[in-house]
Amino acid sequence: MSAVAQPTISPAPNARAAARTGAVTVTFGQPLAAGAANALKVFSAQRGGLRSRGNTPATVAGNVLGFAPSAFPFLSGEQLRATVTTAAPLTQPLVFQFTAAVGGQGRGSFTAPASNPEPTTGQYPTGLAFGDVDGDGDLDLLVANSNDNTVSIRSNDGTGNFTAVLPNVVVTNAPVGLVLADVDSDGDLDILTSGIGNGGLGSLVCIRKNDGTGRFITPPDDTVAVGSYASSLAVGDVDGDGDLDFFTSNAGNSTISVRFNHGTGIFSPSYTDLPVGYLCFRIAAGDLDNDGDLDLVTTSNGTNSVYLSFNNGRGGFTSTLGLAVGLSPSGIALTDVDGDADLDIVTTNSTSGTITTRLNNGQGVFTASSPLPDVPVGSTPLNLVAGDLDADGDPDLVIINRGVAGADFTTILLNSGAGRFVVASTVPVGKAPEGIALADVDGDGDLDYATSNITAQTASVRLNGGTSPRPDLRISGPATICPGPAAGITLSAAGTPTPVSYLWNTGATTSSISTGLPGTYSATALFADGQTASAQQAVVAGVAAPVVSLGRDTTLCDGTVLVLQAPRGLGLTYAWSDGSTGATLPVGTAGTYSLRVSTACGSQQASRTIAVRACLQIPTIVTANGDKRNDRFEPVGLPAGNWTLEVYSRWGQRVFQQSAYTNEWGAAAAPGVYYYQLSPANGKTAAYRGWVEVVR
Repeated sequence: MSAVAQPTISPAPNARAAARTGAVTVTFGQPLAAGAANALKVFSAQRGGLRSRGNTPATVAGNVLGFAPSAFPFLSGEQLRATVTTAAPLTQPLVFQFTAAVGGQGRGSFTAPASNPEPTTGQYPTGLAFGDVDGDGDLDLLVANSNDNTVSIRSNDGTGNFTAVLPNVVVTNAPVGLVLADVDSDGDLDILTSGIGNGGLGSLVCIRKNDGTGRFITPPDDTVAVGSYASSLAVGDVDGDGDLDFFTSNAGNSTISVRFNHGTGIFSPSYTDLPVGYLCFRIAAGDLDNDGDLDLVTTSNGTNSVYLSFNNGRGGFTSTLGLAVGLSPSGIALTDVDGDADLDIVTTNSTSGTITTRLNNGQGVFTASSPLPDVPVGSTPLNLVAGDLDADGDPDLVIINRGVAGADFTTILLNSGAGRFVVASTVPVGKAPEGIALADVDGDGDLDYATSNITAQTASVRLNGGTSPRPDLRISGPATICPGPAAGITLSAAGTPTPVSYLWNTGATTSSISTGLPGTYSATALFADGQTASAQQAVVAGVAAPVVSLGRDTTLCDGTVLVLQAPRGLGLTYAWSDGSTGATLPVGTAGTYSLRVSTACGSQQASRTIAVRACLQIPTIVTANGDKRNDRFEPVGLPAGNWTLEVYSRWGQRVFQQSAYTNEWGAAAAPGVYYYQLSPANGKTAAYRGWVEVVR
């Protein structure tokens, strides 16, 4: 395909509050071939890894390349990364990122949860991340432990209560940096750690791959060499080929290491590391100049500046510039603080006790002295994270502070608009906090956070506004599709409170859907406070009720029983006129008997009238000549039950007796006249007496 003009992207790159159920679309100026669907890659670092794969791939419709998060919405406040490779009609790939909207009832006031607010970690916990590593839909807590070379996994029960369900992951090289990323593009989150070990001769990034259940295996190429003292680690698609590369800031030799992914989580071991400022402890990635690729920013604690490395679109970083910030910059965030759709820079400055904001003009040029003055944030601010804490659509900040005499805390700064941050509160955390991460850990739609605490060997979990009441979603409608010319059903979703949007696994966004196909249908609803709820209903193919016949009206002899039979088949239910529900009905008295046979698709009914008459016939002669006609004494029409036969000679001598008579006497009897008595076993019916003549 020939190259075309730059496409239109939605959500817009660097969007701060993208709809959680909204599609990612890339609109070109010409129709696309079906194969272009493979060009769009959408990655989450919190749940699902590569989202545009498997049952929810990217699709092509005319000139629109798109991905809809139909399996589950984007998570509150998570940053999504996307790439459009040159499998679409582009001369150079496009890489962009956006942030999902936040809701919930939390407004930036944080408290410790009632249960397990300080889950334990390993020794010297540093890097920290949230992600659904076990595939159960909630966000687990992972912490890198530098002194015992492990990553602790603390499983979430869905309420923000983290417990040690899964085993620790053994890594190498005294890990301090930790990220979760789907480096092998299989739909789950893998672990990458960067270390400070190896005797100062260089560090290693350690890779552990998720088996999909939160248990991690060691791949053949499990470590990749980087620069010395790799204290910070980040991921992103810097070469635009649709997989996630990684990069480290190396404080030991003042460089950035970039390592390219071959597509399966195997990384190129060689690349010329980029020189940056002295003591570069933190690194972040984002499109600073809005040219469709990821640039890099590192803090330089030794030069009181940050260094900007601009990407040529293929992962070549050729320009590194210093930008003055506060004294001893330690933490960094790239986020659009003033709402002009470009990424600004915010740093924590550990010596001056402030944050510095540098505004972007949209082309990667930052104000040297910001119109936004530095904001005092308390003693020794070491790290920060940005996110919408009060659900007003702009990014706020959580700062880690080392306090006096071990009284360590976090500082909450709310954005009052245009990047003007106001200190809202301080929140105590464990001793010597180091790592920090934001996520909706209790599923109520707002952003919570946790810190890793080196001395305490714990993680401090803090919930935003507590946990909001959970909404409810229900699906109503038939569970069976019946045959016929208008076969089909309508399923309707309804929630409490009323949802603001719906997303079905069919891709529909209405509250109701119609379908003519069996299967399992699920819907996810988004509520005004940002929470979500899901429900599902199984739909099966039904069968029509069969035509029913009980036969023609019949007259029975008194004492006989007729068994009425219902049609047999799967999914049939029976209702007889006497209230019974079996497949048969024995009748022996006069009356009209009816049957209704039902399925989920309807019913059929039939009836039969039974008359009863006396038709007892007791023979008076037995012709025992072997012609099989009247050879035995065989009464016909006796009432049901066992009968006793007694036979007497004409002189009163009993010559035969049998309980439960079976029509056997007479064939061997001598000729003559005999007298009989037939007595019922039930004692209620009268006995029959008479005579019979045997003739030969």
